[in-house]
Amino acid sequence: MRVIASSCINLLYNLGVVDGTGDRTFTPDGNVTLQQAAKILVSVLGFDVVAENAGGYPAGYLSVAAQKRMLNNITVEAPSDLTRADAAVLLYNSLDVAMLERTFGDKEEFTVSKDSTLRSIRESVLEVAKGKGIVTANHSTNLNGGEPTRAGYVEIDGERFDMGETTAEKYLGMEINYYYRYTQDEAVPVLTSAVPTKNNTMLVIDGEDIISANLPGRKLEYIDPETDEDETASLDAAVKVIYNGKLLVGAGNVDVTPSYGGIELLDNNNDEAYDYIIVHQKESAIVEKLDSTNTRIILKDAMSNGLKSLEEKTDKDYVFRITKGGEEISVTDVQSGDVVTVEISRDQRLMLIEVSEHAPFVGMVSQLDGDDSITIDGEEYAIADNPALPDRAELKVGREYEFYLDADGKIVYFDTETTKYNYGYLIGVNQKSGISSDVQVKMVIDNRVEILQMKDKLRIDSVSYTAPEAAARLEATAKENRVFLVSRSAAGELKSLESPKIYGVSGNKRYNKKYNAFSSAYPFRITEGSTVFMIPD
Repeated sequence: MRVIASSCINLLYNLGVVDGTGDRTFTPDGNVTLQQAAKILVSVLGFDVVAENAGGYPAGYLSVAAQKRMLNNITVEAPSDLTRADAAVLLYNSLDVAMLERTFGDKEEFTVSKDSTLRSIRESVLEVAKGKGIVTANHSTNLNGGEPTRAGYVEIDGERFDMGETTAEKYLGMEINYYYRYTQDEAVPVLTSAVPTKNNTMLVIDGEDIISANLPGRKLEYIDPETDEDETASLDAAVKVIYNGKLLVGAGNVDVTPSYGGIELLDNNNDEAYDYIIVHQKESAIVEKLDSTNTRIILKDAMSNGLKSLEEKTDKDYVFRITKGGEEISVTDVQSGDVVTVEISRDQRLMLIEVSEHAPFVGMVSQLDGDDSITIDGEEYAIADNPALPDRAELKVGREYEFYLDADGKIVYFDTETTKYNYGYLIGVNQKSGISSDVQVKMVIDNRVEILQMKDKLRIDSVSYTAPEAAARLEATAKENRVFLVSRSAAGELKSLESPKIYGVSGNKRYNKKYNAFSSAYPFRITEGSTVFMIPD
């Protein structure tokens, strides 16, 4: 490292950019102060002669740097050490400063060259160029009505670029500043940087907050969730609609008012009229299974568009993407019982699938809160306007159901046919001593011995008990009945125990292997629906 530092120091010293800290002493491992950094950059830009005439180092150099706005937004003052953040700001401020160039002839002359900047030198040396424009096409769609690009490419103002390591495809419809390189070895320019400009304004509106849309009248009315006031957004006369990732030609008012999902209004030229309406019309479904080829997700019920499955295809113009928790995953990562929220283009050639991280859970309905939410086990949950959502009239306060949540934690489905219980055989009860009132219940469930944790309260046969009361109740109940219907929370904690109804004769019976039945006056046969407990000694 010191060999490299030495060669760089010699070069800069010979160019008059650096002088060291005295006696030609240099400390490349030391911190750089603001005045030292200003001296270096002012010298590189050619203004050292001006700085020397203005008082020299450090005051003259700081004065020139301030005049050239190189010190704008710098948080430290000389002679403080320069932070990394301030160093980046100082360098950025210096990129477009026109350099002072010296010409030699009969006499030395100085001219300011607007075409000569650190940025232009960078572009020349690195063979990169800068541009500004609108991202008009990506792998999903083309805003000019043409064909989408191949994966890994975008179009900016109709010109095709290789995305390189950038995320330019995410800026569809936006104005961006970009850098690119173009060599003879590359078929199209390759982007090295892509950043949205300050001319872009994005307004995000939840579907539930949209009041109405009037595309011919160039306005959209919505409720501002922060103020609860009605607002009106102005639309450009040539506003375009991107529906679930694809340009939708001839869109109507109903297309831009999704019931489940939302919209984004994009103004890319700062004229206070939105140029694009980006629609996210969502629908959630429950995964039943994967097919044998692991390329098709089979759904429990058909979606509103008739699709019963979501298939991954290799067609070049087909887009199929699955994410979970913001990370892209494969079809094989999807499991039975998962909630998938899907955006599907009108031509069904684009599918964006989001897998919820929320596991299905069983809970008791505490309160039905109008049309927008349900209180379950004392916690309020918002309801998504999902087409597959069953009729809420089927829910009854005080009863338990299995609920499914989308990635945003909204209820998108609930099972009204059966409450999810397991049969359990009670072995014993243990209440922890001390300040804690936690109760542990030992049971056989699915022929496994499990220790179930109960905190605060437990419902036994529809009656709520505190932990000590529950422990006493179970100990007393065990003398007469040890079999219960067991309900657990999503976290696995014990929520309720219900005694099953007993029909016919109960008690100790001898098993008759020949008839697969228990003997009595009326034999009880074992069928596929019978629950059999293997109780350990």
